[in-house]
Amino acid sequence: MRALFWQGAGTRANGVARRHDATGNAEREQFAGAEAASADNTGVTSVGGANAYKYFAFDFIAAAASQTLTLHNNAGGDNTVVIDDFSIATRNSGWSYAAWTDEASAVPDAFVPYTHAYNFGSAAGATLNSIPFTGVAGGNPAEVNKFSTTGLPNVFGNDGNNLADGSRALANDFLYGGPSQSLTITGLEIGAEYVATIYSVGWEDGTRAATFSVGNDRLTINQDHFGNNNGIAFSYRYTATDVSVTLNFNQLEGNSIHVYGFSNYELNPPSIPQIVNGSFEADALPAYPGYASITGWSLTGGGINSASGPFHDNGVIPDGTQVAFIQADGALSQVVSGFVVGSSYQIRFSENARNCCSGTAPFVEVKVAGNTVVAAHASPPVGGANAYRAVVSTPFIATASSMEVAFIKSNPQGGDTTLLIDNVGFLLPGTAPTITVQPSSQTVARVG
Repeated sequence: MRALFWQGAGTRANGVARRHDATGNAEREQFAGAEAASADNTGVTSVGGANAYKYFAFDFIAAAASQTLTLHNNAGGDNTVVIDDFSIATRNSGWSYAAWTDEASAVPDAFVPYTHAYNFGSAAGATLNSIPFTGVAGGNPAEVNKFSTTGLPNVFGNDGNNLADGSRALANDFLYGGPSQSLTITGLEIGAEYVATIYSVGWEDGTRAATFSVGNDRLTINQDHFGNNNGIAFSYRYTATDVSVTLNFNQLEGNSIHVYGFSNYELNPPSIPQIVNGSFEADALPAYPGYASITGWSLTGGGINSASGPFHDNGVIPDGTQVAFIQADGALSQVVSGFVVGSSYQIRFSENARNCCSGTAPFVEVKVAGNTVVAAHASPPVGGANAYRAVVSTPFIATASSMEVAFIKSNPQGGDTTLLIDNVGFLLPGTAPTITVQPSSQTVARVG
């Protein structure tokens, strides 16, 4: 057995030990921490055969420069615990846990980009604090290029517990089963900082402990820490060093961790570049029929209309009271600053067309720095009082801090056509969009 040193008074440290029960019976160990109180209290079963010892890792705050660490075997009967390889160091761990009591504690910040959010044990989805969780039925769930799991073969449905509000749907079913369990999250951006959270609920008034780890970063957590039927969230804060990360959790007592779902969001994401006058409200409405220059934009053969037209003659203006129109073939463009080189973005906008005069539809293509991010496509009138069509580009990587965004109008079907554009802005990939108006069906007549 090797013990290192206690940290100075007031320092938060992390203690790690490898151990197993040589008799195969449950052992009850109490690690008396540096505050003269129990650091943790849990059982352990034998690893068996030639398997590796189990890890136990706990945090404490030193109350003095020198203190005594005491280990208690209080299982009773003829039981022996074997201990080896102690180490103590200043805490530098990404692992933590907290009570999961409601939507706000499950999803503390709905305004950061959630890259992953999944509800396990059922195909039914859940929504917590405006973040949608995708339902995935069956054991050991996985989704290509998103996540995979091991050690979760069994499904327990309709769990009765204390979770309510939107959390109830997420807390209804869980997966369990394996002595060694893992969650691999894929599709990460190297260098970005994330927080992954695994959701669980206390199963008994006792201990159901596992050591959670990523590499050598470990923390032993009791699923029942907040009591039977009360929620708990196991979280790991990390900086991605690869496009995937694997979170392992290995049981100590022969009882597996119950997993209801998980989420992953990015911390401190790149700021979203701001389009100047993206809703075309900065200028006064031009004289009829609306031909004019537009603040922040370069444009020839177009201008601004309100609901009175004449080029805007159908649909409901998405944002504000004015839209841009492009009648002549050409581009509506702007050089946008504020991109972070190497970061990923998407552009979103709303489109429509004048419901006149030839029965044909204009085409629109979107380019960023000369590269197509929305392919050229027909944009027919939405008609009546229907909503404009919302369009989101494929993700693109910023190659410079300032890049030109261009909406290119063309007229391959011929005739007198006018394109209508509004509500232009950027998204970070993974940001959940909000649907405000359901789309309606449209019929396009191709002429020629």
